[in-house]
Amino acid sequence: MTRYPRGEEPKTPPVPELWDFDDSRWPRIPAQDFSNIPRQQRGLHGRSFEYMRLSEKNEGHISNYQRVIDGFLAGLPYERLLPSLRHINVNPLEQPIADLEL
Repeated sequence: MTRYPRGEEPKTPPVPELWDFDDSRWPRIPAQDFSNIPRQQRGLHGRSFEYMRLSEKNEGHISNYQRVIDGFLAGLPYERLLPSLRHINVNPLEQPIADLEL
């Protein structure tokens, strides 16, 4: 955070404008990514959909990261969470699910 002298504060940034997923102003690559959102949502809300499972090999970092966040929210001591932080803060992100001992 930067402190500014009274009267020299920067202008407040404008409120972001919300665009629909199919708005023509999106650049080409995000537009391709967003184009199937309605179909995904129909599938996620379908009667036969019970749960979603992450890939153990390629999406383990998501699970690992969420478990560390859960540890912070649960109030675990920082000293206990620190080894897990070191384990999840790596590249490439495609990591397997790890035993973080949380």
